[in-house]
Amino acid sequence: MRGTRRLAAAGAFILALSGGATVATTQSASAGGWGCTGTEVSGSPFPETNFYVNSPIYGYIHIYYDASTGYNCAVNVKTGSGYGVPTDTEIELQECAQDVPGTCTVINDQWDPPVNSTALYTYYAGPVRVYGKGHCISYYGLAFAPDGTYGMAGNAQGTHC
Repeated sequence: MRGTRRLAAAGAFILALSGGATVATTQSASAGGWGCTGTEVSGSPFPETNFYVNSPIYGYIHIYYDASTGYNCAVNVKTGSGYGVPTDTEIELQECAQDVPGTCTVINDQWDPPVNSTALYTYYAGPVRVYGKGHCISYYGLAFAPDGTYGMAGNAQGTHC
């Protein structure tokens, strides 16, 4: 099933390439006990919805940047009917070789749960961290509701550069 999710993520990646939005950091935001430090990047949290149908929001991806360490951190926090119920929930954070928006050549890729494994999370997946100083990052998240429907969010370029 992870292969299907990777294919969906690749589709989201390609769709995002046409967007070209660069996102800067904003004022400090609480990491809410999710294990991230720093400031939440502008635009975050990013909602997860089903790309193919009108759907509710299944979760929010929160991305933080810690200027003192140069690291980005991400969590995927469930919402709605899936919040508090163990379901498949994932977060991926990628460090790109590039320092400007555009194609992301991945040089570090972190997942929770790790690639080729599954885990049922009750409230959130993560945190995952990649070095971000002087690099763009991209993200991908997936959250299932108890009825098996799911939402995805992804942006392959310039989430934070």
